[in-house]
Amino acid sequence: MGCLVQGREQRDYLGAFKAHKAETRAGERKGAPLAMQALCVVSPEWVEQAGDLHDAENPHNRQLFKQAKA
Repeated sequence: MGCLVQGREQRDYLGAFKAHKAETRAGERKGAPLAMQALCVVSPEWVEQAGDLHDAENPHNRQLFKQAKA
């Protein structure tokens, strides 16, 4: 169970999306899929502490990919 944010479960993406639409008075098209984007900024120096920046086997890269999928 995640933390509560404004009375909602932190990972309740659909609830957060609906609340955001209500707060901003935004609409959507009928049948349109939910589409959101989350960005995470990681310093290249942190990745390079464990090896090459572009190495898929770099432990820091693997940790980032694993967390991104979680």
